[in-house]
Amino acid sequence: MDRYLVSGAIFVLVFEVIWFLNDFRIIHVPIFDRTESVFTKPTVGKIVEVKRGVRRRAQDSIVWEESSEKDVLYNFDSVLTLPQSSATVTLKNDTKIIMSENTLILIENQEEQSDSKVRLRFAKGDLRTKGEVGTEIATEEWTVDAQAGSELNLRQVEGGKVEVEVLKGEAKLKNEKRKEEKSISQGKILALKKDQIVEEKVMSAETKWITRDGLRIYTFHLPASLEFEWSGEADSIWHLLPDKKVENIKLNGENKKNLELISGTHSLRLYKGATISKTVQISVWRAPVMHLLSPLPRDRVRPGEEIPFSWNGTRLAKKYKLQFSDKADFSSVISEMDIEPAFVKLNLKREGLFYWRIIGVDELGYQIPSLYSNPIYNYKDLLEAPIIKSPKARQPANQNQNPEGASFNFLKFYKLFFEVANAAELYDVIFEWEPVNGAEHYMVEIDNDGTFRNPITMVKSESSRFVWTNAPLGKYYWRVSAGRGDTLGRFSVPQRIDLAQVLRNSKVGEEQGITMKPVEPPPVPAPRPPSVAKIELPKKNKIAGSAISSPPPKKAELEPVVAKTASKIVPPPPLQPRPKGGIVGPPLLPQFRHQVNFDFFLGAGYDQKSLGAPTDLKVNLSTLGTPMAGFGFAVTMPDEKTLIFDLRLSTATWKPKDPTDFPAQSDIVESTWRNHFFWKSRKVTFGLVVNSISLVEHFGSLDQIKFVNATMMGVGGRHVWRNFTHDLTLTSDFSDRGEMEVWIGSNYRVNFEKWNFRVIADFYSRSGKNEPSGFGVFIGPALGAEW
Repeated sequence: MDRYLVSGAIFVLVFEVIWFLNDFRIIHVPIFDRTESVFTKPTVGKIVEVKRGVRRRAQDSIVWEESSEKDVLYNFDSVLTLPQSSATVTLKNDTKIIMSENTLILIENQEEQSDSKVRLRFAKGDLRTKGEVGTEIATEEWTVDAQAGSELNLRQVEGGKVEVEVLKGEAKLKNEKRKEEKSISQGKILALKKDQIVEEKVMSAETKWITRDGLRIYTFHLPASLEFEWSGEADSIWHLLPDKKVENIKLNGENKKNLELISGTHSLRLYKGATISKTVQISVWRAPVMHLLSPLPRDRVRPGEEIPFSWNGTRLAKKYKLQFSDKADFSSVISEMDIEPAFVKLNLKREGLFYWRIIGVDELGYQIPSLYSNPIYNYKDLLEAPIIKSPKARQPANQNQNPEGASFNFLKFYKLFFEVANAAELYDVIFEWEPVNGAEHYMVEIDNDGTFRNPITMVKSESSRFVWTNAPLGKYYWRVSAGRGDTLGRFSVPQRIDLAQVLRNSKVGEEQGITMKPVEPPPVPAPRPPSVAKIELPKKNKIAGSAISSPPPKKAELEPVVAKTASKIVPPPPLQPRPKGGIVGPPLLPQFRHQVNFDFFLGAGYDQKSLGAPTDLKVNLSTLGTPMAGFGFAVTMPDEKTLIFDLRLSTATWKPKDPTDFPAQSDIVESTWRNHFFWKSRKVTFGLVVNSISLVEHFGSLDQIKFVNATMMGVGGRHVWRNFTHDLTLTSDFSDRGEMEVWIGSNYRVNFEKWNFRVIADFYSRSGKNEPSGFGVFIGPALGAEW
C-alpha cells in the first residue's frame, strides 16, 4: 500500500510541477496550452504606436496580453495603457485614438450599424480622437457624438467628472436616461458628472500657450522643474495632476511660471475670468538607465586603434547620440554622432583625457538623458595589461574557528535546505599577476557590480601581489593596470570571483585556485562506556624482553559474575505468547498527544476559471504571505493503533499576478480550513478528509471578482519515512459543479524536546465539471509545540 501511495504522489507531483512551469512560461508543453485559436473575425483596427506598457484584452477574456506595434484589433477588444506609457490606435478610415497613460477603452461593435462611425467606450484616463469619419464615445451616463473631421479630447477629472474639449468641428452630448441632448462647438469645454453638465467654459484666442503641447520630459530626478510660458493675460493656472486631482495656481500678472512636476501626465490651462486657454499636456517619465559597457571608466587606449563602444539600449530610443567632451559636466561637446544600433567602433586621434556618454532620442525627437559618463585616456606610450592569476582566499588567523552552541547547531540544520553565506565571516583575498616589463607599480581595482564606476577598493601596489584583508563573502570583479611614473597602462580584462564557493565546496575552490583554512570542528567528548561486569584476563609473563602469554584460562575464569541460586545460573522467565488484540499485563488507558503549530507560507500561485462567467475566462492570482494555524491530537489505543485528528485554519490576501487583469479590483481575502481524520495501524495510515476551498466568482462586471466557499469531502492517506511526512487526499463537493481536488502535503520535520520545526510544501490541483479549475503551490516554514 505504501509503495503505491508514494508512486501515485510522485506522479501527481511531477504532473503539477510541469503544469506550474508551463503556466509561468518557463517551459512549453503543447497539451497544457491555453491559447485560443486564430481569430477568423474581421479586423477593425490596429495598434500603430506603443510606448512602454500597453495591454490588449480580447472579447470574453480576462487575460491582458502585452501589445506591440502592428497588433490587430477586433470588435469588443479592450486597450489599456499602464503608468508612463502611451499608445496610438487607428480604426476606420485612419481615425486615430491617441491614449495617454492609465487610459482604458473598449472598441465596440463596428459592424452593428450601417453608418461609418467609430464607436468606443471610455472607462478612464485621457485620450484624443481625430479622423475623417464620425466618432461615438460612450461614458458611464453620456454619449459624445463627434461629427466627421472633428478633433476632441476626453479626460477623467477628480470627483467622477469627465471633461469634453472640442478642438475642431462639433459634437453632440446625449443622455439616454434624461432624454437630453446638447451641442458643443469648437473652442468649448464641458464638464460632465453622472447625468448632468456641471461646467461649461469657452476658449479665448487672446491667451495662448508658448510652451509646446505634448511635451515629454525624461528625467532621473523627481520632481522635474519646467518653466511654462504664455502670451496674454491670465489670472490662474488650472493644473490636473496624474492622480486626477486639480490644483489652481494663482498668478500676479507674470507670463512665466516655474512648476515642479511629479512623474506622470499633467494637463494645464490658463484662466482669465470666464474664458480659458487651450489645454496643454505634459508627460514626465522616469528615464531608463543606459549602462555604458565599453570602454569602462579609466580605460587606457592608443590613438588610431579601433575601439568598440557599446551600451545597454532602450526600446524608447529610435536612435542614439554618442558624445565626447574634455569636461566631466559636458559643458562643451567636442564631438557628436548619430548612431542607431547600441554599438560602434571608432578611432580616437587626439591624445588626452576624454569623457563619453550616450543620449537617447525617441520617435518624437525628445532626448533621453544619460545617467553618467565614462572617462577614458588616449595615449601612445602605454604599458601592456598584466596577465592575472586566479585569486586565493584564506581565513584570518584571529577569527574564531570553533563555533559552538545552539545557534551554530541550528545554522548547520538550516544549511541543509538553504544556501547560506555568513556575512560576518571575513577573509583575506590574495590577488596575483605576472610582472610587466618596465612597470614601477600597479593599480588594483575591486568592484561589486563590474561597472567600476565606484570601485569599493582602489589601491596602489609596489609588487605583483596584493592582499585584500577582511573581505566579506560575496561576488566581486577585479582588474589591474601596470604603471610607470604618473601614467597607468592598459587594464586587464575584469575577472569575476565568487568567495562564497569557498564555503560551499572547498575542494572545488582549491581546484580553481581558491583556498581557505579548514575549520576545526569543536571537540566531542568520548562517550563513557556502560557499566558491565569486568572480565579479568591473566597477566603476561615477560621473558627476555618478550611478552609471552600464560596458558589459556579455564572456562570458569571467563564467565561473568551473575546472580546465582544454589550455585546455579538463574535463567530469565520464558516469553509469554502475545494475545490477539492486546498486550500482556493489566489494561492500559488511551494515550493522548497534542500539537499546536503555526505556519507561514512564503509564496503561492493560483490559476482558476471563474463561476458565473464564460468558460474561457481565467483568473491568475498570487500571494506572498499566507499565515496558517493548526491544532491536532493523536490518541494511541492499547492495541497500538492510533486515531489522528488534524485541523488547519488559514487566511491569505490575494492579488492579481498582472495588475492590469483587474484595474478596479481591490485585494481579496481567502479563509479556508482542512480536517483530517486518520486511522493509523502498523503499516498504513488512511481516513476521511473534510475541507473547504475558495472558488472565484465574478460579480458586477467582468472586472470584479470575489471568493465563495465550497465544502469538500473525500479520502486520504499518509506515509511517514524517517523525518518526512507525505499526505495525499482526494476530495469532491458532490454537487452539480463536479468540483474535485487532489492535494499533496509534504514536510520535513525536526523534533526537539517539546517543539518541532518543519519545512512544508503543499501542492493542489482542482478541476470542475463546468468551469472552475485551479492549481496552487505553497511553501514555507512552520513551528509547532507538542505535549
